[in-house]
Amino acid sequence: MAEARVADQYAHHYHLIVSILKGVVLYAAATSILAIYAADTATSVKTVATLYWVAGLVSMIANYDGIMVGSLVITRPPNITDVVMPFLLGVAEYSHFAILMPVAGPEATSAQLAHLAWWPLLMATFTFIACIEITATKRATLESSRMAPEMAELHGWYRDSLTGGQRFTALSSFVLFLAFVALRTGLPGDLVALDTLRRWQGVLAVLVAMGSVAGLLATEQVRRRIDAGLGVTPP
Repeated sequence: MAEARVADQYAHHYHLIVSILKGVVLYAAATSILAIYAADTATSVKTVATLYWVAGLVSMIANYDGIMVGSLVITRPPNITDVVMPFLLGVAEYSHFAILMPVAGPEATSAQLAHLAWWPLLMATFTFIACIEITATKRATLESSRMAPEMAELHGWYRDSLTGGQRFTALSSFVLFLAFVALRTGLPGDLVALDTLRRWQGVLAVLVAMGSVAGLLATEQVRRRIDAGLGVTPP
C-alpha cells in the first residue's frame, strides 16, 4: 500500500500543480488577447501580438502534454526539481502572455513593437526552464527492484527519448535569446533597420509555434510507444 502511494506521488504532484498553474496562465492568455483587440493600436502591432499569443498557447499545450506523458511512466517520488520547476514554468508562462498587453497611453507603433520585443526573452526563459526539467527527469533513474522487467525497459526507452526534447529546448532557448538581443539592439552592421526588424517579429512567432507543434507530434509518438509497452490499445 505504501509502495503504491510512493509510486503514484509523482503523477499526483504534477496533476495537481499543473491543473492549478495552467488555469492561472489561461486567465492571463484570455485577458491579454482581449486587451490586444480592445486597444487602439496599429494593425502591425495587433498582428505581431496575436502571433506571439498563438505561439505561447501552442507551447503551453506542448508543455502540458509532455508532463502528462511523463507521469505515465515515472513512478519515483518528486524531487526538489519537480517541486520548484513547475512554479518557475508557471511564472514564465504567465509572463509571456502578460507582456502582450498593450502599453498604456497613446504610444507610437514603434514603441509598441519595441515593447513586444521582450517576448522572445520570456519565451527563452520558459524553454530554458523546460530544458532543466527535462534534464533532471532524464537523469533520475528508478531502482530495478521496484519495477517489473518490462517497465524497467520502458523507462529506459523513455529516458532516451527525452534527449530530443533536451536538445530542442536548449537550442530554442539560445536562438530566442539571440533574437531578443537583435530585436533590442539591432543586427551587427545595421544590416536591417531596427524598426523593420521589429515589424517582422511575427516570423519568429510562427517558427516557435511550428516547433511546439513538432514537439506535440513527437510526444504523441512517445505516448503510443508507452501504450504499446503497457499493453494499452490507443484510442
